[in-house]
Amino acid sequence: MSQLSPTTVAPTRLNTVEKRVLVLLVLSVGINYIDRGTLSVAAPQLTREMALDPEKMGLLLSGFFWTYAVCQILGGWLVDRYNVRWVYGIGFVLWSGATLATGLISTFAALFALRLLLGLGESVAYPSYSKIIAGTFPQTHRGIANSLVDMGSKIGPALGTLIGGLVVAQYGWRSLFLVLGGGSLLWLIPWVIWGPRDHAVEVAERVEPPGISRCSPASSVHIFPRIAATRGGHPAHCRAGRPGRKLRDHPSFCEQRSETMATRKLRRSGRAVRPPRGVVCGPRRVPRKGC
Repeated sequence: MSQLSPTTVAPTRLNTVEKRVLVLLVLSVGINYIDRGTLSVAAPQLTREMALDPEKMGLLLSGFFWTYAVCQILGGWLVDRYNVRWVYGIGFVLWSGATLATGLISTFAALFALRLLLGLGESVAYPSYSKIIAGTFPQTHRGIANSLVDMGSKIGPALGTLIGGLVVAQYGWRSLFLVLGGGSLLWLIPWVIWGPRDHAVEVAERVEPPGISRCSPASSVHIFPRIAATRGGHPAHCRAGRPGRKLRDHPSFCEQRSETMATRKLRRSGRAVRPPRGVVCGPRRVPRKGC
């Protein structure tokens, strides 16, 4: 039978686990955007050393987005079926390894292959961010988590372009790829230690919005035995959680009635509330206590 679920008090601050995961995500998205933009920073020196014409540079710059766009679907499929911590970690190894190897090659074909590999590795990034934020952070903290991840995607290119230009000017374009690729791999150490675990996929702290909850088939059979017998156990107007006009007006309808304005204000403030007087909870009224 449908019951009023207790209101969970919304946490006001990030806990230690959430802070660690969020810091790692912000760092990783910054590294993500730095690595994808290194070719643009190194392009002036690289084109002279490898004798690349504008057509080949166009292929190199666009090749990353070919695999990055196509493999987004694959990345989403992987994070939905496997442990997102390991899927994202493997993707991170692929794109960091591609960045590191770029500083060691000397042919156009090898450089183009590494750009495709870079796009493949980075394609799991945003599907993983969405999965981790939805599974690790409660609803009250997902806004700040998303905003900080997006901030990292802007700070990364800003720092990468500035520092990358200085490195290329002083030590050459190969040093840029070697330092970034090798240094990025160090991020995997705290990720293995503090990355999100399987048990964090379902967040226990949920803040349910006020309104009408969906009725279950069991409660429908109990309250509407005649209708259930003629409809295979499911009232026609109560399927898919969409009450019809006739059953919605029934005095013993299985859904809870609309809350009073005072109760809604208390719920928005995050305080636990009792069922209001006169709430319909099955075929009888409950004056004060819960169902």
